[in-house]
Amino acid sequence: MEPIINFFNKNGLALHHGSLKDYYPGSCDQCNMLNCGQKSIIYGLTPDLQLLVCDKCYEGLEPKIKDIISQLQKLTYFDKIPKNKQFEILTESGSIDSNWSIHPKYQFYIPKDNTVYVPMIKTDFPERWVSLRHFIIINDVKLI
Repeated sequence: MEPIINFFNKNGLALHHGSLKDYYPGSCDQCNMLNCGQKSIIYGLTPDLQLLVCDKCYEGLEPKIKDIISQLQKLTYFDKIPKNKQFEILTESGSIDSNWSIHPKYQFYIPKDNTVYVPMIKTDFPERWVSLRHFIIINDVKLI
């Protein structure tokens, strides 16, 4: 998650990592409540990363937030892979396991170590990040 946090920080936005715990109307990680917002907007990016922003800051930051998410979606090929389909993944033992789905709570996939990882879920199994390269080869996905 570090590359994503750094990407947002470089663009002047603070992300909240982990659970939000206690927050109240007007809470904002961007202005620390100096803009006197009335509402808090929780913008979920992944299950572990959220953007907590007040309504006053959101008015000015909305285009920037959408642009950053759009850039990350293009970078990670988020819009190129069908979401409502069952996929196969390669397990640690080298066998192919089927009936995995793309995790629906991600706004983009995870760039890490010059590789893109696709978050996959399956009933009664922990979440797995699968390398985009392996994902494309095993599932015969065409990105172009």
